[in-house]
Amino acid sequence: MSGKTDLFTSIIVAAVGIVMICLYQRIELLSWIVMLIGAMFAIPGIFSLILGMRSKEKGGSTTQTLTGIGATALGAIMILMPESFTSILVFIFAGLLIVGGIYHIVFVAYLSRPFVLPAYYYVIPVLMIIAGIVLLTTSVRTLNHVVVLVTGISFVAWSISTLMEWIATHPSRTSDDTSESKQISE
Repeated sequence: MSGKTDLFTSIIVAAVGIVMICLYQRIELLSWIVMLIGAMFAIPGIFSLILGMRSKEKGGSTTQTLTGIGATALGAIMILMPESFTSILVFIFAGLLIVGGIYHIVFVAYLSRPFVLPAYYYVIPVLMIIAGIVLLTTSVRTLNHVVVLVTGISFVAWSISTLMEWIATHPSRTSDDTSESKQISE
């Protein structure tokens, strides 16, 4: 783990997980998430389209204009027809959990060297992979709220696992910080 960036990412993942846990009973939550992602495509797409048209007048390329049209169109479709994208979102959540679980297993096994982490550090990553597989096999139409709840719990567990790994692999920072403060005070 690289430090402050991983802690910041962990906080964001925990916040998203907590929001998903708190709002899991709202059936339309996945549709709202799709619409939010659509807006995240449409707004920059509109800016890209405008900037592309301005640069085209000055003899610029049409790549930025085409990119803007594509992003705006995709964003508009996602905003107007979110139900058609909710199953894709579930696959994205499942993929994130599976890839995140695999990453944490690899981190605990290899990347955290020279530290040897105990076996219980593997529990949360394995559960994340299992949750991803459960999401892949769950029907979105019948168990919409379960998908959101499982994803939210898994995201919170993911952030806890990241925090535990960061604390376990960075004990030298706390001892270095205290020794530096002792040197400064002397």
